[in-house]
Amino acid sequence: MKQAMQKGFTLIELMIVVAIIGILAAVALPAYQDYIKNANMAKVSTHYDEAGRFVENELRRVQAGIAMGTLTTVQADAEVAVAALMVKLNGDALAPGGGPAYAAAPSNTLGTVGFAVAGTIGAGNYVATITRPAYLDLAVLAAPRTVDWTQI
Repeated sequence: MKQAMQKGFTLIELMIVVAIIGILAAVALPAYQDYIKNANMAKVSTHYDEAGRFVENELRRVQAGIAMGTLTTVQADAEVAVAALMVKLNGDALAPGGGPAYAAAPSNTLGTVGFAVAGTIGAGNYVATITRPAYLDLAVLAAPRTVDWTQI
């Protein structure tokens, strides 16, 4: 008598595979969520640091233009106005929660960095303030940074 060859998997074999996949998923999901959280916090910190460097560089560029006579203080004020800098800063940068990376006020839920300007270069009292949002675990590090025209 011929014995029939077994085809397919038994129920126990399938249950073992499902159990292994379930264990792997239970371990991988929290690790993935932690990875995403850390990546988003790093993105907010990078936007905050980049805004400070960018404003300092723009003010140095304007300062050089005034010193060389290629820019007037009125032109310089227009180039470092909050609207002009905001357009350059945002470019294609997005906050972790979606939307622009920089706005007039920080957003703790979206991770948007706050950016504001007070004074003018012509008056000699131009100050840019960059505010890191209290996003996720960054609540302790939420100190505003100022870039002062007279300190450049």
